[in-house]
Amino acid sequence: MADPTDGLTEEIMNTLPNIDDTLLQSLMGRLMSLGVETVDDIGLLQEQDLEGFLKPIQIRKILTSGGQVNVQLAKRSSSQFEPSSPVSGTASMSPLSSLGSPSQIFFENSTNTDPNWAYKVDIPWTKMGRDITDPLQRGKRLMPDARRKLVRIIVDEIRERTFHATKTQFSVIAKRIVQRFPKSLEDRIEDIVVGTGYDLFAKQLLNRNDNLNRPMGVKMGVKTSDVGESSGKRNDSQEVQVVGETSKKKVDSYGCINFSPSLNSDTAESLEEIREDMCRKYNNQNPKDHDWEMKETQLRDTYSLQRYNINEGESVRDLLSKWPFLFTERGLFLHFKLLVGLDIRNTICEAFSKKAHRLNKFFKTEESGICKEADEIIKEAKAQSAKDSVIAWLPANILAIMKYFSEKEEQLFLTVDVRT
Repeated sequence: MADPTDGLTEEIMNTLPNIDDTLLQSLMGRLMSLGVETVDDIGLLQEQDLEGFLKPIQIRKILTSGGQVNVQLAKRSSSQFEPSSPVSGTASMSPLSSLGSPSQIFFENSTNTDPNWAYKVDIPWTKMGRDITDPLQRGKRLMPDARRKLVRIIVDEIRERTFHATKTQFSVIAKRIVQRFPKSLEDRIEDIVVGTGYDLFAKQLLNRNDNLNRPMGVKMGVKTSDVGESSGKRNDSQEVQVVGETSKKKVDSYGCINFSPSLNSDTAESLEEIREDMCRKYNNQNPKDHDWEMKETQLRDTYSLQRYNINEGESVRDLLSKWPFLFTERGLFLHFKLLVGLDIRNTICEAFSKKAHRLNKFFKTEESGICKEADEIIKEAKAQSAKDSVIAWLPANILAIMKYFSEKEEQLFLTVDVRT
């Protein structure tokens, strides 16, 4: 017998597709403590029940989904007891035929009727050409073109069932396929499995589905309306235009948690005054005299105006003129944290501690194609660290990655003479 909480978990993941596993587990624990056992019970929750676990908008999404489920149930129950009126001269319509095909019901409800469908869906091997099947059967790595073709075929099959499969469901399907053909598809560096071994394949499936769901003609990140398009450029003398239904729309994607915060007319003027004050102090004060605690507070307070200017498509030159503190190290790190929700310095250091040794080991192999260059970079890092106690491993790792991808240092780094 299926666990009723499976459907509850599935409903939450459909409503909040970007929720991480840790938060999902905490939320499920909270719901269980409140007595929520099925999807139907969500409609009985109140907003204060989930405060402290989710953000306000996330809570409203959960409550709204519960209300929609209850409305659907009410419609179904009322239709079951509604007397059928006879139609003269025609055969009576079957109750099942009146509901339409299963696929129509599925897309209208926009949810998965079977929470375990990802474990059961058939992989369309018969639709794949020999450029895919031959390497898989021989245990050879797929060529990039064949791998992309495999991703497209699988996603097309999934979209026959739903346009909005969750990240977890894509991971389940990716795991099934990779476990069947590990030599051809598993994420590996030499004989070491990277992560779960199927993370990259799952991400490719998810990204392909996201691309197909993106509206045609919409640029990444923002969607523009017809208002002001004929004018071309915005006049700097004009007042700050408030984000609303006739302006650019928020489209959070690819990891952003606060891509386009709301900016209303009541706060826009005061934020503009703070921005002007920051510009004056940047131009008139010695950098050593800046009160960075105050500047970080001001950058936080004006984040919505910063995002408005960025999303509006202003040039880097104009942004630098308007937001000079944004282009400092602390300003960029703070903006990244508000945009993505991650401390970039801690994230890089954590990733480095987990993956640097594995990367360096790979770069030393003949397979990498840069083994000689990597040896020289690593030797120089060792010498530099021993000479002045500076940890040079992270820069060495970055330089090795650049060598691997044939990137030119002068195009990524600004070189200066430290003696001047």
